[in-house]
Amino acid sequence: MKLSLVTFGHGDAVHQYFGHNALVVEGRDLPEATVVNYGMFTFGPDMIPQFLSGRLHFWVGASELQRTAARYVRERRDVRLRELNLEPAAQLAVLAKLQHDLKPENRGYLYDHYFDNCSTRVRDVLDAALGGQLRRAWARPARFNLREQTQRYTQHDVLTQWAMMFLLNGSVDRAQDEWGAAFLPDALEHLLDTTTYVNSQGARVPLVAAKHALFRAERQPVPDVPARRWPANLALGLLLGAILGGLGARAALRGGPWRRAFNLSVALYGVLSGLFGSLLVYVWAFSDHLVAHENANLLLTSPLNLIAGVAYGCSTARWARAVWIALGAGAALLV
Repeated sequence: MKLSLVTFGHGDAVHQYFGHNALVVEGRDLPEATVVNYGMFTFGPDMIPQFLSGRLHFWVGASELQRTAARYVRERRDVRLRELNLEPAAQLAVLAKLQHDLKPENRGYLYDHYFDNCSTRVRDVLDAALGGQLRRAWARPARFNLREQTQRYTQHDVLTQWAMMFLLNGSVDRAQDEWGAAFLPDALEHLLDTTTYVNSQGARVPLVAAKHALFRAERQPVPDVPARRWPANLALGLLLGAILGGLGARAALRGGPWRRAFNLSVALYGVLSGLFGSLLVYVWAFSDHLVAHENANLLLTSPLNLIAGVAYGCSTARWARAVWIALGAGAALLV
C-alpha cells in the first residue's frame, strides 16, 4: 500500500482561494489510486444560511485520482503529490481511520475554516498514526497569525479581504503555532516536506519519500507576505471624513441643497454601517463562528447607526445627533 498527500492550488472562486488537499491511497486491492477527500460539500439554497450560522456541513468522500485531478486541471489549479514515508503499521492506522470516516454514519462534520477543514482533518489523521509526533514537532511559532494568513490569500480580491477583516475578531491576531497554520493546504504540504519523525526502529526519517507535480498552473503565486495596506486605508478614511466634514460645514453656512446633500450623505453612511453592524450582531448572537464573536468593530459600526442615519434630518434630529455623539465616542474608544 502507498499513501500520499495531494495538494490542489488556489483557484478563481472565493471558496478556492485557500487551496485544497486530500489523501491518496494506492494498493493491490484498489483498481486505481483513490482520493479520500474531507472537503466535500453541496452548493444549494441552504448553503449560505448554513455558512452564516457557522453550521456548514461537509463530509468525506472517495473518488478516482485521475478523474479528480482532471477536474482541477480544467480549473487551472496546481495538482501536487507527496508520497509519504510511513511504516506498515502507520499506513494501516491511516487506512483504518479513513475506512471508519467513510462509513455513512461517520462521514459528516461541521466545517470550520480555521479549525476543522479538509487540511486539519488530514493533519489529524497523520498525527494520530504517528503517535502525536507531528503536533509536538509543529509546536514552534508560525511566521504569521490567522489574520495575516487570511490577508495573504485574499489580497488579490480587495472586497473579499475587507469583508473578512471586518468580520474577524481579535482572536485571529494571537500568535499562532505551525500546527494551527496547517489549516492551509500549502502550509501542511510544506511542513510535511520539512519534517522528520522517529520510526519504530528509533531512527529519524523524512516524512516525505518523493514529490511529484502532476500539473502546474500558470498562476500568480500567493504573496509571501501580506500587503501593508493600512496606510492607504487610513488615508482613504481621512479623505472621506474630511469631505463629509466639509460638506457639513458648508451645509451649516448655506443650508438649502447643501443641507439636503449632507443629510443624504449622513443617512447613507448610517444605513450602510448600521447594516454591517447588524451583521456583526447576528454572527455573534446566532452563529458558531467563534472568530467573529465579541467583535470590537461594533464600536464603529453599531446597529444604532441604522436608526441614527434614518432619523437624521427629520424631526428627531436632536435625538439623532446625541446618538451620533455616542457612536463617535465608541469609535474613539476603538482607536
